[in-house]
Formats: sequence, C-alpha cells, structure tokens
Amino acid sequence: MVYDKDSYNTEINISGYKKELFRFGTYRPWVFRQVNIGGDVRLDLHSTVGSKSFQITGAGEEIYFMVRAQENMKTVYLVPDGGTVDIGGTLKVNGSVVQKGTKLHADYVFDSDYKLESIEDHANEMFSNGHLKAVPKAKQDENGQDVVEYGSHLKGILEELEKAHIYIHKLNETIKQLNETSKQQQQVIANMSQRLSELEQQ
Repeated sequence: MVYDKDSYNTEINISGYKKELFRFGTYRPWVFRQVNIGGDVRLDLHSTVGSKSFQITGAGEEIYFMVRAQENMKTVYLVPDGGTVDIGGTLKVNGSVVQKGTKLHADYVFDSDYKLESIEDHANEMFSNGHLKAVPKAKQDENGQDVVEYGSHLKGILEELEKAHIYIHKLNETIKQLNETSKQQQQVIANMSQRLSELEQQ
C-alpha cells in the first residue's frame, strides 16, 4: 500500500482472484475484494458474516443508496428518501415495474359528476393544440431530445382511452337509435306504398 501525502491518495496494489484489498475491523466486518470474472476486473464489497444491508449516507445521515436483502428478495434503493436518478444509457428491467407517488389511473372519467366534453369540443381542442387534451405536450431538453414524465403520460393516455370508449359507447347508442328509427320509417314507407298501390287498383 502506498500513501502520497501531497495528493492524499492511497494506492493498493494487490493481484489475484478475491484478494482482500481492505478490511473494515467491525463486529460485522466488510471486505473490499478484487474479483476477476471473464477478464473483467471488478471491485467487490463482501460481507464476511452475511450482512444483508449496505448503504451510502450523507453528512446529515440521509440515505443516497441502499442495498437490502429480505426473505429471498434483493432490493436496491436509489435515493429512497426522494431525489433524482440520472441514467446515462439504457434501462433494462427483467421483471415488473411498479411506480408509486403519483396518480396513474383515470377512472374518474366514469364518475357521475365528471364533465365530459362533447366530441366536437374535444376534437376542436385536439386539433387546435396539436395533441390530445389529457396527454402532456411534447417537451425537449437543451439538446433537443424528448423529455417524458411517464406517470403523467400514462395517466393522460388512460384518460383519453377511457374517454374514447365512452364516446364509442355513445355513438353506438346513437347508431342503434338511428337504425331503429330507420326501420320504423321503412315500415311507414312500405305501408304507404302498399296503400297507394291499393288505391291505384280501385
């Protein structure tokens, strides 16, 4: 181990699979190890006594990062007390995605006191603004890349989808009424045609 008092850097030169680089002398000891996997050299923080929780905290004891294993379930918390996580690449999820903290459902459109605009008003606003009313307008960052807040977008899409089904239902009811009216009118025309034919034969 080499310590440079001018730069305050400490350099540890140890090679070998799972060699201990540094050990914390606590009653629940943790060890930094060098791990080589398929030519990839990694830094491994290893618990020698099976501790199931590791976290990084700030000066005020606020938690920035936490890893916890409970009942065969491993959980990683990123700024669990609130904040922003920037991912400069592709986020791949092998499992379910669960979001909390924002209103994601739009079932309020079925409430009796919900004021549903007419199809004409909805269409006018949609074409005037260039986007569906409940879906947030497109935004870009300083580099011209799209910025999407998925919670509000998902809720907006659901609201528009559910309103569209209400419109479809109303249009279907109107079509059924028009079909019934058309049948009645056709029957009247048929009766009048038959009566006219009878009068012509007299």
